[in-house]
Amino acid sequence: MIVARSVLVDEVTQGYERLHANVSCRVLQGATHKLQLTLPKGFEVTSIVSTALARWEVKPGEEQQTVDVTLREATSDTVVLELLATRPPVLKDWKFPQLDVEGAAGHVAVLGLLVEDRLQPQNITAKG
Repeated sequence: MIVARSVLVDEVTQGYERLHANVSCRVLQGATHKLQLTLPKGFEVTSIVSTALARWEVKPGEEQQTVDVTLREATSDTVVLELLATRPPVLKDWKFPQLDVEGAAGHVAVLGLLVEDRLQPQNITAKG
């Protein structure tokens, strides 16, 4: 059983959109050596950093892609992942990219939006 907490900052410019994610996965019951994250299609994961990381792999899907993270050893402690992903900017009908931890019993996230000063965001509302 895993509970996840995240800090997600989406940087939007006229040239790119970059998602900075700090994901903390706390193993409450049992142990795990794998974690799965999902991201919207179109993002290219450029780095994942963690002291417990052995390797990571991106598997494309129709609507979203899955990032398989393999840890060096099975752990029952908290695992912190720092992820960086980039895609071309989607300026019309933009939505904050959703990052999920598959199989998590709960996930709480703090969201931040960093917008280039030449862009003028309007009508930002929260849903869901």
